[in-house]
Amino acid sequence: MSLRIINCRLFKNKLLFDKLSRILEVILSAMNSFLSPGEIITLRTMHRKSREKRICDKIKAILSLNSGYTYEQIAEILLLDDSTIRRWFVRFEEDGIDGLLADNYVGGASNLTDGQQKALFGHLENNVYLAAKDICAFVLKKFKVDYTVKGMTCLLHNMGFCYKKPKHIPGKANFEAQLEFIDNYNKLKKKKQKGDKIYFMDGVWIFR
Repeated sequence: MSLRIINCRLFKNKLLFDKLSRILEVILSAMNSFLSPGEIITLRTMHRKSREKRICDKIKAILSLNSGYTYEQIAEILLLDDSTIRRWFVRFEEDGIDGLLADNYVGGASNLTDGQQKALFGHLENNVYLAAKDICAFVLKKFKVDYTVKGMTCLLHNMGFCYKKPKHIPGKANFEAQLEFIDNYNKLKKKKQKGDKIYFMDGVWIFR
């Protein structure tokens, strides 16, 4: 048997193998697919609109399982453990999409009493802080309760406060009034006696 005939047969066998592989892929995909077209559209829409990483990870996990990926493969892609992916799938099977995406986390109780929280709320309404660590210092001094910055941030969010970065706002100076002040200042300097001093109530720039 010539080498050409052998190569030809190998080529035909490879084509047959590739064709069978594609057919098997389609069959396995159909077997793995458990989502209805409507569920797929719903999950993709929710993924596009959601900004929460955990919600997006859950959706990607279910869609990937539906496409035939294994628990281990999905866990590696999402940087999670496969037991988490399995738990999410069980939740989906039992409670559907709403149950899967429900956040059942319940935060711990505050270290401050209701009265202390009310007092802190009133204090923050009338005082501006630039950092959560400064509020931690106030709470420690006032209520003898030690908070971490992360814990204080969660407490403030629960109380309805949010952080807003301060912005630099140019002063709304009256240019004509400035010129008038400089003119009066120069006249005053010419009239003052030797040894007289001029005092300013606040910081000023004098251009000579």
